[in-house]
Amino acid sequence: MKKPILRYEALFVTMLFLLTSLSVFAIANETPPESADSCYEYFGQTYYTDEKRGEPETPGGSLNEQEPTTGWTHEIVDDDGDVGYGVDVDVDSLNCLHISYSHFSGGGGVKYAKLYPNGTKEIHVVDLIGGRIMTSIAVDQWNRPHITYFDWYTKCLKYALLTESGWRIEIVDDWLGNIDSICSPSIIVDSIGRPQIAYAEPAANSLIYATKRFLARPVKFGDNFRGAGLGDAKTAGDFIRPTDWVFETVQKPLSVQFYPLPSIAIDPRGNKLRIAYFGSLQLRQAVRVGVDNWYLDIANPDGGLNPALAVDAEGCSVISYMNGDSIMDDHKLMCARQDPWEEGWIIETLDGRFRSGCDSSIIMDENSLPHVASICFDIGDISYFHMRSPGYWDRERVGYIGGEVIWGPGMVSIVIKNAHPHIVYRSRTGDVHRLMHAIR
Repeated sequence: MKKPILRYEALFVTMLFLLTSLSVFAIANETPPESADSCYEYFGQTYYTDEKRGEPETPGGSLNEQEPTTGWTHEIVDDDGDVGYGVDVDVDSLNCLHISYSHFSGGGGVKYAKLYPNGTKEIHVVDLIGGRIMTSIAVDQWNRPHITYFDWYTKCLKYALLTESGWRIEIVDDWLGNIDSICSPSIIVDSIGRPQIAYAEPAANSLIYATKRFLARPVKFGDNFRGAGLGDAKTAGDFIRPTDWVFETVQKPLSVQFYPLPSIAIDPRGNKLRIAYFGSLQLRQAVRVGVDNWYLDIANPDGGLNPALAVDAEGCSVISYMNGDSIMDDHKLMCARQDPWEEGWIIETLDGRFRSGCDSSIIMDENSLPHVASICFDIGDISYFHMRSPGYWDRERVGYIGGEVIWGPGMVSIVIKNAHPHIVYRSRTGDVHRLMHAIR
């Protein structure tokens, strides 16, 4: 005779069945743990893992180790004083790295470093203007660096080009209004050598695009600089008011609480310019469809600060950015990807830790897969993300930047060289400040 099942035993059996069913369902769907504090988060289409799938480094996913992850090599680029602010990097056809950044000691100003494949380097002082300056760099087909930056003492947007005779510096926009050291322009160079700059103009509450009318060719002493778009200067180091910069208003008003810190890129298919920015409390992308004609697209209506933009071979944009639209948000590292199959954007969380998205940089590889470098400011470490396939990201810890971190953008930049990621970043421990280079 079967033993009668009491009510509490029946309840126990029922609960055990439900728990078993839920476990089987979760395993079948390979869903990472849904913990607000977990390193591994699942948001529908995306998750990230360490290269060696294992346990989180510390409870709650805090990556606070001070030793770099195996596989990354780190070297000092510059440790002369308080250096490494506003970093940006590009690579030329000879596989040299070109880095723009600023320093705060010794009067301060904009600096430039070139790293050669044989391990040698050269460092220049571009402009002694003082302060922690945000910079942006692009290398043209002649392997010349173009740098743009704000001079926040004189409230000017400047542009520097390295020629055979030295640095040629121009004032692009001579009155920007209430800018400060966190303002940042963004530059690229098109296929015929013209600089293309996106920046915010606080005085006009506008997002502005500026370019040159001329074909940017190498110039020498004795050239007619006005014909080359460089004014009438005859000596290196002159500050030139340009006569041939062309300006377009992309959006006005911006209606933002913070400066939009735009990021500019070119569509490799149609050579159309794109600018990612924070405007009207939204993450937006502007596409140039004609002269003084911009199509404005909303990537994320819920906001997105400090965006970094890249475009794949199919013409789809990918933007890494900081979550939120105000200083009160959690500032997680996010990614917005244009859907290649239908209109709209796919929103993904790359790093769910608090303030993990305050600064990021993005680049496409030869397979049109994005690579992202970011800094988690609460922890003080650098992470590297690589998309294996749409919606699936690998994550690695690159290293530790120090416990005394200044919050804000311009601390990390990434580029791909010979299929290897190179990350340039600022580190600080006590009174020791360094501009660093990490390669995997």
